[in-house]
Order: sequence, then C-alpha cells, then structure tokens
Amino acid sequence: GVSDFLIRRTGLVYFDRPRAEALAAPVAETMGRLLGWTAEEKQRQRQDALDYIRDIVSFPDEKE
Repeated sequence: GVSDFLIRRTGLVYFDRPRAEALAAPVAETMGRLLGWTAEEKQRQRQDALDYIRDIVSFPDEKE
C-alpha cells in the first residue's frame, strides 16, 4: 500500500520525511484510482502511512 511505496520503494520516509508526509495523500489517490480502492480505503491507507511515519520518528513512552 501507501506505506510500502513511501518506505520501501522510494526511501522517502528515511531521507525526506516532510516530503513523504506531503505525498501520502496524492499517492493514496493515485494508487486508489489504479487499484480500484474505495474512498474509505484510500483514507485508511493514507492514515496508516502517516501513523507509521510518526511511529518510526518518535521515541516510545519511557516506562519504569
């Protein structure tokens, strides 16, 4: 999906995170059109990508 494209296929998440975040919606729209996704699936794919980006660039909560 969108996460795979932004992370593995382009490497943008690791080398240009702001651009990867900005491209999540257009990539979801294009992939959705090509793959026949519903509006809900496009939104889910976009949000999943943004959530993943957020998770890999933030530290986990410190627990004692």
